[in-house]
Amino acid sequence: MANTNQAKKMIRKTKTQTAYNRWWKTKIKSAIKTLDEIVSKPESTQEDTAASYRELQKVVDKAQKNGIIKKNKANRIKSQKSIS
Repeated sequence: MANTNQAKKMIRKTKTQTAYNRWWKTKIKSAIKTLDEIVSKPESTQEDTAASYRELQKVVDKAQKNGIIKKNKANRIKSQKSIS
């Protein structure tokens, strides 16, 4: 158990940061899943796929900007999910 006020504050702060990071990572995973579902549908149009990919890029770039994921991971996710 934390003995000092500073240690108690760090515990509270860590819980908040963990929740925030989980929220972003869930948002990234949801965007990836949505893109994969749209790509796998035979009736999906190029516009739907492009819109979903743009949304994935937006989410990944914002997460990278906020320090949730590193720059190389953001680039790797976008590269792996790129539309050819």
